[in-house]
Amino acid sequence: MTGATRGWLSLSWLAVLSGCWFILTRRFANQQPARVHRWLQLVIVGAITLIVRAVPALLLPSGAAFDTTSYAIVGSLIRTGHDIYTTPLAQGRHPYLPLQLYAYAAAHWLATTKGLPFAPLTKAPPIVADGIIAVTLTWLGQRRWDSWHLGLWYALQPIAIYVSAYHGQFDAEPALAGLLAGLAGEAGHGTVAGLWLGLGILLKLWPAFFAPLLIWRLTRWQARAAAAFSIAIVPLLGIACYRWLFPGSWSAVITPALSYAGVPGWWGYTALLRLSAVAAQHPIAAFLQPWQPAKRLAQAALFGRYGTLVALLLITLWLMWRRAPFLHAQLTLTLTFLATTAGFGVQYLVWPVPFALAAGYRRPLRAYTAACLILLLGANLLGLLQPQLHSFPLVRSDDTVRALGIPAWLVTLGWTVHCLRHRDHTAAKISR
Repeated sequence: MTGATRGWLSLSWLAVLSGCWFILTRRFANQQPARVHRWLQLVIVGAITLIVRAVPALLLPSGAAFDTTSYAIVGSLIRTGHDIYTTPLAQGRHPYLPLQLYAYAAAHWLATTKGLPFAPLTKAPPIVADGIIAVTLTWLGQRRWDSWHLGLWYALQPIAIYVSAYHGQFDAEPALAGLLAGLAGEAGHGTVAGLWLGLGILLKLWPAFFAPLLIWRLTRWQARAAAAFSIAIVPLLGIACYRWLFPGSWSAVITPALSYAGVPGWWGYTALLRLSAVAAQHPIAAFLQPWQPAKRLAQAALFGRYGTLVALLLITLWLMWRRAPFLHAQLTLTLTFLATTAGFGVQYLVWPVPFALAAGYRRPLRAYTAACLILLLGANLLGLLQPQLHSFPLVRSDDTVRALGIPAWLVTLGWTVHCLRHRDHTAAKISR
């Protein structure tokens, strides 16, 4: 099977699953699925989640080229005893704390010694994490609404499928840790929630957004101190174990994770700046030239992260004052990040999904998913049609992708405002 054929089959698979998801979340939202035993519901949802992701994971053995190459470099260096945070070959390849890299080393060993395909091996952990998220949401739906729709909705959720099974990013793993932290936090188990949150931070730094809210929502200072300690101890132990295996400076491990940012110009206001800079080169849009959009884009690339941090701080204080439920607050913070970030990675799009389902947001999630699919399906379609579009400069295709992301960003802005205006979206039923 040729690469082009694989690409078209994978795109068709995602389109079909997207259609199934929209039908499921609309037609069957207010009625019960067939009555089966609760444990069997968990098994069915978990199996569906794994199966629908296994197909594209095997059809697209390469995944995202840069990421897959990075995973192979990191895995091979770890196996040969090199410190990936100081080895020049690995610079920029693993801007995270040291946990996921062991999975890459295991995948590299299986690929080189057993002849198994490397990319599907790296996709396996996030796909399994997706399965656990779906099962967790099924359990949550059973308890709150006597329904297993939540798990089914996540099992077929096209954004989640794309990020883990197509792109090969592992954000399902920190998302799972964040979701479990949210459930434990709402149940009042601060220390348990802190441990889950610490694990999420060790995987990727973005679950740290939730730490201040988790600590604040606890009423006793002793409980707050215990939660703060449990959040910090997991990443500290992870770094300590890595430095025991590969002696060196702790700052070399921590600095890349703190300084990591997505690529500016591909999402949100920086995409508008990029498109404005391109348009300003044409006489019809010459009125944009005095504004110097290219210069503004360069400034956003340098300082945009600080604006995002300020926005997150202000929204955190707002959520504290409003005493928002923890799952609702988690969703609001992830949406705030998406609405204000200067950089972008496709994996960002999946962050709000599990928290939206856990908090009962169905209708906004449908609009968000539809807008994101314009970007994901459109970008993949442009890639498959690139041979037919070879006479057009590549930059035009890139800018088309940037334009396709604008609707998703606008929906994200609207959803963020909605969450800020409402303290809790639903207390009794899934939102229509």
